[in-house]
Amino acid sequence: MNDSGIRLDVWIAAHEGLPRTRAQQLIAEGHVLVNGIPGKKNDRVSESDSISVHVPEETGTEPDPSAIPYEVVFRDDHLIVVNKPAGVIVHRAQGMAAATLVEALQAHGVPLAPRGGEDRPGIVHRLDRMTSGLLLVALDDVTHAGLQEQLRLRQVSRTYWAAVWGTFEEQRGTITMPIARNPARPTLRRTHADGKPSTTHFSVLAAGRNASILDVELETGRTHQIRVHLAAIHHPVIGDAQYGRRDDSYAPRTALHARAIRFEHPVSHATMEFTAPLPSDLERLATEVHEGQI
Repeated sequence: MNDSGIRLDVWIAAHEGLPRTRAQQLIAEGHVLVNGIPGKKNDRVSESDSISVHVPEETGTEPDPSAIPYEVVFRDDHLIVVNKPAGVIVHRAQGMAAATLVEALQAHGVPLAPRGGEDRPGIVHRLDRMTSGLLLVALDDVTHAGLQEQLRLRQVSRTYWAAVWGTFEEQRGTITMPIARNPARPTLRRTHADGKPSTTHFSVLAAGRNASILDVELETGRTHQIRVHLAAIHHPVIGDAQYGRRDDSYAPRTALHARAIRFEHPVSHATMEFTAPLPSDLERLATEVHEGQI
């Protein structure tokens, strides 16, 4: 997105990969300098600005993983299905100070498949920090390998609820655009001919004045796929500070929720299907769209 004219807190959230509330906190605490002067959250960014952001490490006690909230939707000896709240990071990455869902599971004695790797044991797929909903985690290596093979063969069904800007003429659609890393901002992605094949299906559940509610199903599972694809067809996810509308501060977080998942149990071979209701913040947003407020 074009950075010129974006509000400072939105710019920081997008460039640093932080929740907007954290970006506002950094500004309020004087950790953001614009042309050498402490910035204000309502400042507008221009292309000529020099912006310095210092993200201090947590002081005092280390983050307590056992305090991370999550809901266990299902668990047996082989796998666990978790309903992840928005704001919780799935697994550790370089330079990260916050506790993660992986560490929270470990703190509660959940054995995770070593095959996932040192930083992401058990993780079969991931959800973005500000996306809520269902996450599938393997507890042993056989299960991890089986679930990853199902993902590779596109046999895992993952359905998302999304609130997006704009309305549609068609009620259903498919987006087939390759997705690649953005060389200008390596933590982000973009549609590009040299990217990996990526397919997203959507159907319109409701339409408001200037926004719509979608049911979105992933055929492939690239990083940020839904957000990148919807932005590419000019219907960005509401509240998406990284790929969305310039200065979109309508929602405090990305209006995206992993609402359903279906797969075959790698050990019992039973068909497993789970759903997660919308959290309260997205329920409010859904009501506003249904009632034509937005």
